[in-house]
Amino acid sequence: MMLSDCAEAVQGKLIGADVAITSVSIDTRAIKPGQLYIAIKGHNFDGNEFVDQAEEAGAIAAIVHKGVKSTLSHIIVDDTRLALAELAGAWLSMPLSCLLKVI
Repeated sequence: MMLSDCAEAVQGKLIGADVAITSVSIDTRAIKPGQLYIAIKGHNFDGNEFVDQAEEAGAIAAIVHKGVKSTLSHIIVDDTRLALAELAGAWLSMPLSCLLKVI
């Protein structure tokens, strides 16, 4: 899925390059190269504070709830929890031919 598709699905503003997303993570400690990091804001933490850490771990882009000072491509939304749900719905509604690669 392309980052522009993600931005459309979550009704967010894309900042930076349109890159291909391989999967999604909300935990910077588990980021793998090519993943989209979703910066969840909780009661005791703010995922936006970990965007640089996600980039260092290999994240290719992020979804954030406010602008960040990062060179990482990102999508700005009002609510990252809602964006996670909307993105999951969009991801699951994609045709299998877009998601599966047969070897």
